[in-house]
Amino acid sequence: MSSRALLFVALAACATQPTPSRKKPTYSFGGLAGYSSAEVFSHGVAGPSVAGFGVLRFGGVSVGIRASVASLDGTYRIPSRTVNVETMPVSAGLYVQGTAFDRLWGGLSSGVDFADIADDTAPSTFKIGFNVGVDAGVDVLRFGQHRLVLFGRAETEISSSSGYRALSVGAGYRLY
Repeated sequence: MSSRALLFVALAACATQPTPSRKKPTYSFGGLAGYSSAEVFSHGVAGPSVAGFGVLRFGGVSVGIRASVASLDGTYRIPSRTVNVETMPVSAGLYVQGTAFDRLWGGLSSGVDFADIADDTAPSTFKIGFNVGVDAGVDVLRFGQHRLVLFGRAETEISSSSGYRALSVGAGYRLY
């Protein structure tokens, strides 16, 4: 066989081979409801919290956004009385989530935190800071792509004078 014929056969073989297709990213989203125990200005506060996330999935890793809000209150003592303190932190930021064994998942987030903080001894203050958080969960019930989850989360504000940090536990839903 001549070299031209061999080249023609090789090119024809390459042309008929299917090109590998790239897997298109899919989406995932979820909502979480829980109870948070936190600290703000060195005072303990606690209450309900909710969060939501939306991500694009690339295999076992997802990248997207996360937002949360909580309504937290507590008390502390000063010599003459008990003081009520309350805060409503709202955060939004980037979120990276990984899934293992099609059931366990964890995520890292960082973003902006806005908090209105009030107590009985001073006017309400509004704080803006940068926060980071980590969460982990397990899909306890699965119905196709629908999953009911249990989760835990730890987060802290790293650039605000409020010293906000929180631990949260709860349940939720995610479409995966």
